[in-house]
Amino acid sequence: MQRTLPTRGRLPMVVLVACLGCASAQAQLWVPGKGAGAVSVDYQYTVDHVHLFGNGDEFDPGFMPGHTLQLRVDYGLTDRLAMYVSVPFVSRKYEGDDPHDPTVFNLDGAHQTFLDDGNYHGGWQDPGVGLRLRWRTPTPGHPWAVTPFASYEWPSHDYTYFAHSAIGSQQSRFALGAAAGRHFGPRLQNLFFQGTYSYTFVEEVLGINVDYSSLDLELGWHFTPRFSARVLVLTRKTHGGLDGPQDFPSFTDERFLHHDQVSRTDYVDWGLAATWNLGRRYTLTANWLTTAWGENTHKIHNSVGLGITRSF
Repeated sequence: MQRTLPTRGRLPMVVLVACLGCASAQAQLWVPGKGAGAVSVDYQYTVDHVHLFGNGDEFDPGFMPGHTLQLRVDYGLTDRLAMYVSVPFVSRKYEGDDPHDPTVFNLDGAHQTFLDDGNYHGGWQDPGVGLRLRWRTPTPGHPWAVTPFASYEWPSHDYTYFAHSAIGSQQSRFALGAAAGRHFGPRLQNLFFQGTYSYTFVEEVLGINVDYSSLDLELGWHFTPRFSARVLVLTRKTHGGLDGPQDFPSFTDERFLHHDQVSRTDYVDWGLAATWNLGRRYTLTANWLTTAWGENTHKIHNSVGLGITRSF
């Protein structure tokens, strides 16, 4: 069940640190002042070639690299309330002996085309909008920053979802959550922690619920006023869904056509990230991720990303 890394934007932050993407707490914690904001461009390259079944067993269906480029704009509506708009472009390809072929199904009106031909196929994926509210700002004696948020993403068009090289699952998503973070001090004043929890309501297919919870954690260190690095742990738990391969006994069954949309997808990814403040307006970020554990998902071998943000 194909997985595309989330690519939330990377934004400068006064209280904590500049953000990296991948739905990080930092992106959700930072709230610009009224009329201020940032424009970010993020690129992520991901390679996977192992599928993890519902019992954790591995299967190697082939080589599946992918490129994601995301544009994002954040804007402060008030001094406490901010909104964002994001638009991702995804390009993937499949090289192997086990392509997904939609021609074996009765697909009248389904707009599914054969993509697993060894070439890259790309397109605009699922644009998103979101709001976040600065509920609590760190003060002496109360070191935690807390920012609730809500976001909505929807398919950009009727793209192909039955393919190893599909750009997405063509499902709308509505998420509610909160980010929290703090510095430690005074002896560990360069150490910071941030975390995000969200619950995502996913558009149902075949009447199957695949809503999920995400918990993303970051622990980092400010090495200089302009440079910081951190360790990331990104997790997902699906509250429903089907397990492979037992719930998909036939490769010509309708459920298999929709397996990326109805599977229980659980995983734990971990990685490293760094942020460089290049001046008053520009911030550069980099990250690396891999999968530590997963079920009903592709095991990420390596994922590397770069991003640049300009604040205004």
